[in-house]
Amino acid sequence: DALAIKKYAASIAVATDPEGADVNADGVVNVSDSSRLKQILTCSVDPISETRPCAAITFDAEGAAAALAESGYEDADGNGYVEKDGQELTLTITYENTGYTTMLEAVQDMVKQAGIHVELQQVDSISEFQDKGNYDIVATNWQVLSTGDPQWFLDSMYKSGASSNYGNYSNPDLDAIADELAGTFDIAGREALTIEAEKVLLDDVASIYLVGENNFVVSNAKVQNVVPYPIDYYFIDNGMSIE
Repeated sequence: DALAIKKYAASIAVATDPEGADVNADGVVNVSDSSRLKQILTCSVDPISETRPCAAITFDAEGAAAALAESGYEDADGNGYVEKDGQELTLTITYENTGYTTMLEAVQDMVKQAGIHVELQQVDSISEFQDKGNYDIVATNWQVLSTGDPQWFLDSMYKSGASSNYGNYSNPDLDAIADELAGTFDIAGREALTIEAEKVLLDDVASIYLVGENNFVVSNAKVQNVVPYPIDYYFIDNGMSIE
């Protein structure tokens, strides 16, 4: 049911630490001790209070295991993975980008600490699985502020029935916030609504965010007025010139 799915998602989220893995020169992933709590997801800073008005999801493998135990999962056979009614809790992460493999192997090791068995499936086309809903978890990447504003991301990714809402996420509270956002034009109002949307998505564990890429802009000394924006779509504009 929906509550059970939310509990599973929350367990995976708190058992995943994007800062807790170190990959050595041989490609071996070393997972940090589970006592190192890392903040991996929280909402934006409120421009008025200058605080983050919602709790962060933090790395807590023991807490994830406890939550699963409350739902009736236990490692009865001692193989390191929990099961319920004789069925092991096994999830498959499907992904396309081969560059994700090492990161997802780290995730695989991390969630194992909570007793969750994760298998990895690298495919040629992730869209085929997304379109058919034929997956447990999809690992992919998105530009969340491609226009410098969250409206597009919320409308396409999280609104009920949205074109890219491959997980069939639906919450009438989020839909109402997105609709209100579409009719709000002052910056302060849009920021406040965005934070409200973030609160809903965090509470529902609509997605599990792992990393944010660093972008590097390199230009010739002859090119003037190069502005490095936080997204990779808009490197060239009418302010540039060449001497």
